[in-house]
Amino acid sequence: MVRNSATTSKYAEYLGLEEIHIRYDKDEEARTLEPQLLKKNGRALVNRILGKAYQSDADLLHYMANNKTEVALRFFETELAWTAPDYIEAAIA
Repeated sequence: MVRNSATTSKYAEYLGLEEIHIRYDKDEEARTLEPQLLKKNGRALVNRILGKAYQSDADLLHYMANNKTEVALRFFETELAWTAPDYIEAAIA
């Protein structure tokens, strides 16, 4: 799944190896799980899962980045339907 130069460079020694598969999103602006979750599920759903009411993606991402464990637990424990980022789905498929 070679998609962008930054990630390609970072993992160059592993790309092409049969036993290792690198999965990532080509969106360089969403480099960590939190922006990937927001991008895939939208602000309204993420706010509901977290019990928040942020009016901007920037404010919500700031909260998520500073509360990684809490965010992960809320996603894990919620009964609301949400979607994992594509690169995670590809890794577990």
